[in-house]
Amino acid sequence: MTKLKPLLATPEPAELGPGPRAGVESAPALEQAIAVAFARTEFPPATQELVRALVLLWHDHLDAAHSISQGIATPDGSLIHAIMHRREPDYWNSKYWWRRVGQHSCFLELARRVADLRKSTGKIGRAHV
Repeated sequence: MTKLKPLLATPEPAELGPGPRAGVESAPALEQAIAVAFARTEFPPATQELVRALVLLWHDHLDAAHSISQGIATPDGSLIHAIMHRREPDYWNSKYWWRRVGQHSCFLELARRVADLRKSTGKIGRAHV
């Protein structure tokens, strides 16, 4: 992950909306940085495509992330696809892709981290979505 972490370095986290926001990299610059990062990893091609889609989505390149995630017929691909459509915002299409995700293995870890974050910030009420 250390080799990939710089690919997600932005001044602010991604917003729910489509963006673009300040401080994100251009798609060509990201593609070059991704290629360099992958040259130093042993990720299988399917994992590389997932990472490419996620990095592009993080930097507000929704169309590129959509093209990649649409071709990944796994719960992981559906997860990225669902997030991308939610950011467009195409809520109804996103719901379809969330149903295709099913019970993803990341949900328990995300719930744990959100609970920890809420405790550390003192916010214990209903989260705003």
